[in-house]
Amino acid sequence: MKGHQLEKERVRVLLNYITGKDYKDEHAFPMSMKLKNKVSYEQVRQMISGHSKHEVRNSGWYHQGMNDICNIGTYDSVVYVLRQNPLFTLAWRTNGRPSQQFSYPQYPLAGAAIGQNFMDPKTGTAAQFHAKPEQLSYRADRPVYTFLAMQNFLDWQHQDYPIFAKNKRAFEKQAAAEVHKADKEGRMLYRVDPAKAKAFLHEFNNYSFHNVLHATEQELHELHHLPIIINSKELSQSSDGTFTVTALSTPEVHMTRVDKEATRFGSPFSNADLEVNREMPKPLKVEFLDVNKDGLKDAVFTFPIKTAVAFTVPDVDTELYLWTKVGKKRLAGFDVVKIKK
Repeated sequence: MKGHQLEKERVRVLLNYITGKDYKDEHAFPMSMKLKNKVSYEQVRQMISGHSKHEVRNSGWYHQGMNDICNIGTYDSVVYVLRQNPLFTLAWRTNGRPSQQFSYPQYPLAGAAIGQNFMDPKTGTAAQFHAKPEQLSYRADRPVYTFLAMQNFLDWQHQDYPIFAKNKRAFEKQAAAEVHKADKEGRMLYRVDPAKAKAFLHEFNNYSFHNVLHATEQELHELHHLPIIINSKELSQSSDGTFTVTALSTPEVHMTRVDKEATRFGSPFSNADLEVNREMPKPLKVEFLDVNKDGLKDAVFTFPIKTAVAFTVPDVDTELYLWTKVGKKRLAGFDVVKIKK
């Protein structure tokens, strides 16, 4: 029944977007409809970014349940623009939730962008069900973690979303112009030499991917305001003890103004029920000390280990986040620690 209710709400969100009408009664959902105008791929991208007006958002994070089309369980997205010549079929992708990532174009049949993967297809297929700890461990040079960090920060730091939304519109407008130009050049090449056209489109894929990666890195730099240090090399899932996390003050952010009650610590990844960990711990205490001797007092939080690492994987180098408010501003930061059983 729970799954049925979730699907019902997502369909309701979609129908509202398409028709402008709010179908409160699921028995009134149309089985089909004839639209006055064709739906563009840009509109489809907006649809899959859709959010429910009826979702309860009381956890502190924007995405906390499954009623949205773009929800806590949305890991990436793609909208295909099919072409008569398959080589020119376009995929508009996001490397994470579509509402919190830049959408960028790729030609799938021209070959994946260099650097998009850190495993070859054979290794990646095997790792899907039998991953090794090293393959799951955080590495700053693996692009996937740039995209994940982006949405993790943005999901908490609500005040920064309007700026991102403006940047997203500008980025995607520019990307549309660039892919239109690449399409025209690729088709001219194809009439002379299909192999060279494919190589040209593959180069565009490389450019487009690294362009979105750079844009995301820039956005992440603006979002990441809170340097933190986990004061332990390892954290054990079986431990009943505590550990400390230091959040460093900066000239712009004074941690002595931190809201202890709004502070949480743990993994940003959802549990098996696709719900944010409701038991993500609050700090047991906070002390204010000038840890790095720069004349500014930093916040040293004490947390229980077991609940902080409840949804992590043993032997994996894992990024754990501090989520907090300083004054009225929401801030987050993360550090990496090895998880043990």
